[in-house]
Amino acid sequence: MKTFRMGVVFICLTVMLSGCTIPIPITVTQTLTLISEVTVPPNDLGLLESGRFEINDEFCELPSLDDLREMAREHIAGFLAERLEPRSIEITRLSFIATQGNFNSINRVEAILWADGEELIDVSAQAPAEGFGTQADLEPNVNPDLAEIIRNDISCLQYYAHMRGTLPEESLVFKVEAELTLRFGLRMF
Repeated sequence: MKTFRMGVVFICLTVMLSGCTIPIPITVTQTLTLISEVTVPPNDLGLLESGRFEINDEFCELPSLDDLREMAREHIAGFLAERLEPRSIEITRLSFIATQGNFNSINRVEAILWADGEELIDVSAQAPAEGFGTQADLEPNVNPDLAEIIRNDISCLQYYAHMRGTLPEESLVFKVEAELTLRFGLRMF
């Protein structure tokens, strides 16, 4: 029994002195608005000829590590919040959300995100028979991790998105949001 106690003490000291993080079950879901407003006018001849609408731009408002810690503080109180370290920041969904009109005339949505020349996500969604309605969700097969990008002070994500289909009968105004899932570890020192 004495050997067991000494083993537990030894393991605890080793973890504390190594400066590593211990995974803890704190998962935070956060929404990041990549595009705040895009308008697709009805009956635009340029869109009519190509049958697609494209967006090619960049998003330069990634949260900092301090911002991420602040998000976690909303879920855990006390001295533990000061020791939280983001372990992973995964993009789990891209959502095209109509604030005016709908996506029913759109039959396919595709998006690509990359940072510092490296592709992070390449997703697409085909409209269901009843149409997308007011929201088209794109879920990647593999959730890219933004933690290393943020740690390396890469401040911008580039994105390209396009929609295929027929022209909307009325103006379509939409935004694009990324759902992030943040997982944290507890920093010992």
